[in-house]
Amino acid sequence: LISLDMEKIDKEIVLLLINGSHSAFSKIYVKCHRQFFLLALRYLKSKEMAEDAVQYSFMRLWETRTQIDVEQGVEPYLYGILKNHLLNTYKFHQLTLEKKEEAIRKALVLLPPQKRRICQMKIFEGLSNAEIAQQLNITVNTVKVSYYKAILSLRESLNEKDFICICMVLLSASLS
Repeated sequence: LISLDMEKIDKEIVLLLINGSHSAFSKIYVKCHRQFFLLALRYLKSKEMAEDAVQYSFMRLWETRTQIDVEQGVEPYLYGILKNHLLNTYKFHQLTLEKKEEAIRKALVLLPPQKRRICQMKIFEGLSNAEIAQQLNITVNTVKVSYYKAILSLRESLNEKDFICICMVLLSASLS
């Protein structure tokens, strides 16, 4: 993660925060919120998720304020909270994506060989209908029809969330 270039919050405010001052917390929030939001946005690429991450970080700051090292200051402590939250968010999304991909792969196994191969080439390799037709030595229309029928079969065998995930992958592949 990147370092923060911020004016250090003085020790008096940190001590007040440690002792439960809502006013000190508000001052820290006003002083740090934007910088931490921009940092979270840089990694999460979503304003809503970035705002949630910052809100979570400030909530944890308040809950664990007695653990702050006055000499270190509040900024590194808050930065550590945000960094850990961002890493946990990333790990969670990776794990979720891996589970969805595994569900997709299991559903693909149930398809007839040609439909399965067409789906694999389209979903995981990002190939166009023309490229698939050329590689498999079939017509583009055969690719389209086989793919359409395969998607219908996948819709029946996957839960709604996994099927929506497939649709999103396919849509992003077709737009790139």
